[in-house]
Amino acid sequence: MEGFLLASTILLWVVVLVNLLLTLALIRRVNTAEPVRRSVDMQTGPAVGSQAPDFSANTLDGQQMSLDSYAGHPTALVFVGPGCQPCHELIPSLKLLAAQAKEAGAELVLVSNGPRDETEKMARDLAIELPILIAPKTENSFLTLYNISMTPSYCSLDEHGVVLGAGHPDPHDAHWQELTSGWSRQESLVERR
Repeated sequence: MEGFLLASTILLWVVVLVNLLLTLALIRRVNTAEPVRRSVDMQTGPAVGSQAPDFSANTLDGQQMSLDSYAGHPTALVFVGPGCQPCHELIPSLKLLAAQAKEAGAELVLVSNGPRDETEKMARDLAIELPILIAPKTENSFLTLYNISMTPSYCSLDEHGVVLGAGHPDPHDAHWQELTSGWSRQESLVERR
């Protein structure tokens, strides 16, 4: 009986050591593996420096807009979705930024990937007074033309429709931070006058 207990104890320790070695090997492999790209790092939007693709989309009041509608002043297109919770959380800050953009001579325009009824409900529920273009992905090529694969995303354009930056409107996107802080600085300069 003692021989059996000794053999089982030794076997148990062998299993424990093998398990420990496998765990350490797994940890080492995970630490040396290439990091998984976060969704924030995913490329979205047209190439910086390129001419923005023309588009056609309607506003909530039925007015048809295109790229030419925004010629002559910088424009930031922010792509959102009625069912996108991060988009809903972003809307309050976009409302503040829109006023700052306007003071800086730019325009902030929301582009909804949802159908008209869902977009109208989102606008009502979130008290959105910003310009909104309706471009359901299934019916309109706007998001495809602009290489928008997820919401929220943005594309900023200069007064000639050249892409200045594109990505995700969050603290990790350097161009978004530069763009919005530029609007804040402009608003501060206007207030001082």
